[in-house]
Amino acid sequence: MSSLSSARLKRSIALHLFLTPLALIWLFPLWMMVVFSTMPDNGIFSPGIELLPHGNFIDNFNNLQHDTDFVGAIVISVCVAVTYTVLSVLLTSMAGWALARYQFFGKSVVVAIILGTITLPYAVVLIPQFIMVARDFKLANTWVALIVPL
Repeated sequence: MSSLSSARLKRSIALHLFLTPLALIWLFPLWMMVVFSTMPDNGIFSPGIELLPHGNFIDNFNNLQHDTDFVGAIVISVCVAVTYTVLSVLLTSMAGWALARYQFFGKSVVVAIILGTITLPYAVVLIPQFIMVARDFKLANTWVALIVPL
C-alpha cells in the first residue's frame, strides 16, 4: 500500500470518526419525534426518557387524521412549496439573465437594490409584508398570500 493511499485512508477514518457522532446528534431530535409519535396520549409527559418506539403509531396517526386534516395540510404545504420554488427559480433566472445580458442605464443601481434587499433579515420585512398582504391586498387566509410575497 502506498503512503498516499495510507494517508488518505487515515484521513477518511478520522473524518468519519468525527462526523458520525455529529450526524447522530443531528438525527436525535428526528428519532425522538418518531418515538413520541408512537407513545400513548400521556406517554410524552411520563417521567424518564424512552428511546424505543411503541406500537401506537397507526392509532396515533388515525387520531391525528380524524382530529385534523393532516394529509390535506401536507398536500397544501407541498403545493405551496412547489409553486413557490418554481416561481422563484423562474423569476430569478429571468432577472439574472436580463441583468447579465443587457446593458442599460441604472443597471448598477438595480443590482445594488437587489443585493440590498437580499441582505435584509426576514424579520425586518415580516410585519410590513403581513400588513400589506392582509390589510391592503385583502389576501389573508388564502394560498395566494403564501406565494405572492416572494
